[in-house]
Amino acid sequence: MYSLTGYGAMVADDVRRRAYVAALERVIQPGCTVLEIGTGPGVFALLAARMGARKVYAIEPDDSIEVARQLVGAHGLDDKIELFQGLSTDFTPPQPVDVVFSDLRGILPLLRGHLPAIIDARERLLAPQGALIPQQDRLWAAVVEAEESYGAHVDGWSDHGLDLDLSIPREFTTSTWGRTWVSDLDQCLVEPRTWATLDYRALQSLDAKGHLEWRVRRAGRAHGILMWFDTLLVEGVGYSTAPGERPLVYRQQFLPFPRPVELSAGDRVDLRLEAIYTGSDYVWRWVTEIEPSIRFDQSTFFSSPVSLARLRKRAASHVPKLNGKGQVLDFVLRRIDGRTALEAIARELTGAFPGRFEDWRQALEKVGEIAESYSD
Repeated sequence: MYSLTGYGAMVADDVRRRAYVAALERVIQPGCTVLEIGTGPGVFALLAARMGARKVYAIEPDDSIEVARQLVGAHGLDDKIELFQGLSTDFTPPQPVDVVFSDLRGILPLLRGHLPAIIDARERLLAPQGALIPQQDRLWAAVVEAEESYGAHVDGWSDHGLDLDLSIPREFTTSTWGRTWVSDLDQCLVEPRTWATLDYRALQSLDAKGHLEWRVRRAGRAHGILMWFDTLLVEGVGYSTAPGERPLVYRQQFLPFPRPVELSAGDRVDLRLEAIYTGSDYVWRWVTEIEPSIRFDQSTFFSSPVSLARLRKRAASHVPKLNGKGQVLDFVLRRIDGRTALEAIARELTGAFPGRFEDWRQALEKVGEIAESYSD
């Protein structure tokens, strides 16, 4: 979820904004129907309607859609733009649409439910021969010299004169990726290469894998792997987040090594990259081999400590029983019946759990929170 400040930064990004406007101008024909996945405050939906679309379905799960609702009214486009708060996978238009467009990427396109949403929209919501924006993203990688980015990962777990061994938390931090911007292509110690191509017009797999082999092009201190993407919105329209390009709102993704490595020109580097979709987000794995004897095997699976108590609760043999929070949730859900007002439920809840809530008004906060998540 983005803040309005974050959405504003996306609108203010000239390269991104102009590319999407140009792509929409290419595909929107008078009287066509359009669907935007992830409309946010609805800026592109407004533009699509003004470009001549007969109907624009604008979909957004978070409350920024209320800003879109006000903007639609302020521009007198209520008859052309239909807003839906939720996920595109839960939406069905009266008939398939002529254009589906979106920008559901994060730093890279491999973000949470992006690919499942695009595949569903292409197969279920888009008319045959309809236009899909973007059409394709290419993912790039290179071994990078990036001391500042690396320091942001590990400097917090340096000794700092404490005479303590802080290598354990350092291992966790080097098993996760970071957000950075490398502006100078010369910081890449190898020739950048494509490791995956996401062709949204035919894509089926939610995972991405790649194997890259390099010879180091100049001596330097390698800190990790830098990744970025090029996009093709429609033929002839796109942009890139590559080093050397103008900084964009997306930034670049940095996969740190466990420790920096001194490389010489001509050294061989072998990289295997995997991004595996788990049903909610991606687990990354990067295995790096540097001749003659260095091998790093890293994964975001090991990026966060998990307590044994939590793991035991997920074991197949675990026999659970409701704790206090579970009992409250169960109590409230049993009373959400389409007939009882929240105040009445809150008053009942206060009586049933006298030590948990000061009065019914405090209980109402909890009841409202549960009702927001589990009721229509």
